[in-house]
Amino acid sequence: MRRVFLNLSYSVRQSFSPDTLFHVVRPPWFSFGSQQDSAELLRHMFDLISSGSGSSGTPNPLQEGLAGGRDLGSLESSKYRQYYSANKDINTESQPSQIITKHFQGVQEVTIVCDTCGTPSSKEEQFLFLSLPCGKDPTSLEGLITSSLATEHLSHENQYHCETCTTKSDAIRKTTLNKMPNTFIFTINRFSYDKELKCRSKLLTKVQIPAVLRFTPQSDSTFTIATTETSDTTTDVVYQLYGTVVHSGSTTESGHYYTYGVPSSYSSPSILSHCLCFNDSRVTYVNEDLVNSPRGSMDTPYLLFYQRLPTEIPPLDLEVGELSEILSSNVRWLQQQEQGHVVRQTGSKFKEPPSKDEDEDDDKNKEFYSRGCNSNEFAAGSSRFIY
Repeated sequence: MRRVFLNLSYSVRQSFSPDTLFHVVRPPWFSFGSQQDSAELLRHMFDLISSGSGSSGTPNPLQEGLAGGRDLGSLESSKYRQYYSANKDINTESQPSQIITKHFQGVQEVTIVCDTCGTPSSKEEQFLFLSLPCGKDPTSLEGLITSSLATEHLSHENQYHCETCTTKSDAIRKTTLNKMPNTFIFTINRFSYDKELKCRSKLLTKVQIPAVLRFTPQSDSTFTIATTETSDTTTDVVYQLYGTVVHSGSTTESGHYYTYGVPSSYSSPSILSHCLCFNDSRVTYVNEDLVNSPRGSMDTPYLLFYQRLPTEIPPLDLEVGELSEILSSNVRWLQQQEQGHVVRQTGSKFKEPPSKDEDEDDDKNKEFYSRGCNSNEFAAGSSRFIY
């Protein structure tokens, strides 16, 4: 992961293929050719970063790979292995977990009050995602958040087992947000179970996605969605949308994912009209709000990423040898571009072979991209992107 961001920051190449990262973070139960859950992939990656071992108790391939303790196979470049083998003292046990906690973790509290005896029971829960059930009626993201925090009456088959009464009884459940994360990730759960067909169906409900999201602090140190009446620019916690994963497809079992990303230079309510669309290896500029007005009727926002404002992006701490390797790669790439220009000017049919850096990720993994949803095309002007 570090290598990906270093190349995006310092490489002059127009694209970078993160195949090694993909193979490390891909859940072992993900098979090619079948629909997978993008939120599940992200959760698995967070687990790998935060934990020293996988869910089965086996060594964590991400942390072991980054620490040089494990050979990740032919997909890992030899220089990359040599670098981390020479830096085994890199702290991978505490720093990654702290990064997840600092940037993504929030805290919510669930309180249940028994109707019979009035005894409250509270429990704080840490979260990295806030899952929002979606109904059939058009709504907004603010509406979904408000519904998820609304008071719920537990009765009938959902009765609460009260430890004081030692029996099941009706109760009131309330969820509050006690600590706001720096990066707020929402998942819109668009699943509905069809009892007649005995299968899950996808809800195509219209959900309006705001560019800016505001939360108002309450007197009890909790937070609620800001309204026109409650909003206070001096105390509100403000978030700006910077990424959206869209699912395109009519069912939950098939389809295609693509992403809208907002350049860090934009900071205004019109950011949804200044996005980049990442669709497999194709990256295009978008000058209209396709998040809320998609061109396809089956395209629905699924994962939403909001950054707390104001935000400060700390500079990358470079280790010895990291930058020099990338700069050397830059020199080789510029030489190749110059040689290619000379070849075109002279009309020679000779083609300069690609460099090892250009081949080490792409050529070894053509099989993976050949199974994608779209052609492996890249179009992004003069900027650099991951594909």
